[in-house]
Amino acid sequence: MIIDIHGHYTTEPPALHAFRENQLAGLADAARRPTSTELGISDEALVKSVGRQLEFQKARGSDLTIFSPRASGMAHHVGTEAVGRQWARVSNDLIHRICTLLLTGDRSYMEFPRTQMEVLAGEARDDGNGTWRVPYFHHDGGWDGFTPMQARHTAHIWGATMAAQDLALGVTLRDHGRRDHERVIPMFSKHGGNHEAPWLA
Repeated sequence: MIIDIHGHYTTEPPALHAFRENQLAGLADAARRPTSTELGISDEALVKSVGRQLEFQKARGSDLTIFSPRASGMAHHVGTEAVGRQWARVSNDLIHRICTLLLTGDRSYMEFPRTQMEVLAGEARDDGNGTWRVPYFHHDGGWDGFTPMQARHTAHIWGATMAAQDLALGVTLRDHGRRDHERVIPMFSKHGGNHEAPWLA
């Protein structure tokens, strides 16, 4: 099985872009704020929007794609927390709809990253402050490089499965002492990462 682990939705219908433009315009002019999160995008339009990606996937012989909204283009750092939450919800809802329309429902492929996390969790050591440190590499002497788990690893698994056991693993392994997991930290990296931690608070 071949899994494409890094697929972004960059061919969204114009209605999503119009929603975002109005949302950002609404920061300065309340009259421009979207009055509804209903975009009026049909199932047929969603499937058509990823048609070329599906063709590429078949041509390259891949079986599955871990699919998410566009990366830096999400611009989570722009606007208020309420704006960011609304934008994330609207964008992720489209991903959910596409996956519901196209997937078979077989999520057995998630067992690979999940079992790897469980292996690390089994070797974790409590630092005495409520944070479990997991090993980051293995050599002839055994597991080593113990450090707090980065939230994004477990958050991505939970985001894909929405399973209670994956959420519980993320909450257990998060760094309880170094950073405030309830605060969204503006990031300007290419991938717009490191926003995952607050969702494990």
